[in-house]
This record gives sequence, C-alpha cells and structure tokens, in this order.
Amino acid sequence: MNERKCGVCEHGHVSPDHYVCWQCAGRFRNRIHDLPDLMHELELVITRQTRYTDKQRITGGETPLPFNAHASEVAHVTRMTILVHVDEIARTRNETIPQTWATIEQYLRNQTGWLTTHPDGAQRIDEIIASIDEATRAIDRPRERRYIGTCGALIETDGTPIDCPEELYTAFDATQCPRCGTPWNTETRQTEMLDRLRNHLMPAADLARTLTIYGHPAKADTIRKWAKRGHIETLLDDDGKRLNNDNGQPLYRLGDALNHLKKEPA
Repeated sequence: MNERKCGVCEHGHVSPDHYVCWQCAGRFRNRIHDLPDLMHELELVITRQTRYTDKQRITGGETPLPFNAHASEVAHVTRMTILVHVDEIARTRNETIPQTWATIEQYLRNQTGWLTTHPDGAQRIDEIIASIDEATRAIDRPRERRYIGTCGALIETDGTPIDCPEELYTAFDATQCPRCGTPWNTETRQTEMLDRLRNHLMPAADLARTLTIYGHPAKADTIRKWAKRGHIETLLDDDGKRLNNDNGQPLYRLGDALNHLKKEPA
C-alpha cells in the first residue's frame, strides 16, 4: 500500500491520520513567527516611511511616488489570505476569531497540530506560507542571516529518537527550527557556540570569517593588526617559534579575539 504524501511539499511521508508532514508544519510555524513585525514593516514600505541602503537612487529630478503600489497590492492579498483562513478555522472550531496580528500569529501557532490532521489543512498551510513569502519579498529589505548552529532538539524519526540535524540561520533575535519547530534565542545560541569554540586555533582569514558569521564583522588584516599590536596573543610552539598551520600561516586563538572585542569601546 502506498504511503500518504504531504499535501504541502508532496514528497514528505505522513501517517494515515495526517495530511501535512512535520517538516512542513515546522516551516509553517517558522513563517508565522514574525507575522506581526512583517505586517507592520509592510505598511511602512507602502507609505515609504523606511529607506534601505541598497535601493537605487532616483536620478533626473524624478519625484518618487508617495506610496509603493506593488507593496500595497501584496499587503492586501496577504492580509485577505490570512484573515480568510483564520476566520474559517475559528468558525469551524467554534472559537473566538483573533483580531490583531499578534493574536493571529499565536492562534495559528496553536492550531498547527490541528491543521496537519484536517483535510483542508495542507491547502491552508500552503497558501498562508506563500502569502507570507510574497510579503517578505515585497518588503525588499535585505536581512543579514546569521548561523546559530545545528538545532539538536530531540525529535522522533520512524519511531527512533534523534537530535534534529537542521542547520539554523536567522536574521531575527529569535527563531524556530523549520524542521521540528523548536524555538531558539539567537543571542543565547551564538554565545553558547562561541564559548565552545574559544580554544580553537585558526589562521587570520578563518578567524575573521568565524567572527563575522557570529555577528562580529572582521577582516583578516584586522586580525593581523591585533596580533602585531599585542591585542591578541601570537602563539608559539614548544620551541618558542611562531605556531603555524601546515600552510605556514600563523594561528590565533578565537577566545583571545573575543576577549579583545569585549575591551573595544562600543
């Protein structure tokens, strides 16, 4: 007998009493996590109350439109898509219809499990995700996504408990694993990861890249200047010679760079 496939991604396997796989359910929770902020930011873009550094400058004396027509259309479609689905879900379940984006986000989060078991759930999840993705693109604001490590939450796959292997990237202060839905605080995760890596030795380029990934932008030349000025230690081997890697590049301790960053004036 053929196994039922997820109605959203069309390839994930689901149990007989479900219509949406747990990966897509996690992706849904991840998308709606920032719904209130997303809708607020979309309204700002509509009236052009925000400026983004990567936008093209208008030349030739042209006067910019007082509003963003495309963002306005996307906002309308996103708003109506989500509100219609929330209204129908609440009426089906004979529950109070939430009235604000914050309560809508919480309501959809609480209803995710029910949606995965309802025949219409896959379509509702798919349409809400699509509308949020379109709204995110309409904002046209580049966000710097930071790596915060492997999720690691305990999940069950085919009846076997495993650590969730999803690699997490986020541009926000908090996020949810798109695979299992586990919530994580970005700053806490980054601090914990850097603490575990403090004794790692690496050349200037790798050290600069690591610092940048974890929210401390740096260049290889900066690392070398720190070492030259004594801000970070120049590591020596047992013979008192400068410690290099196999390519002859000097090695530096990540923890020394982090300690120096803490001393730098804000």
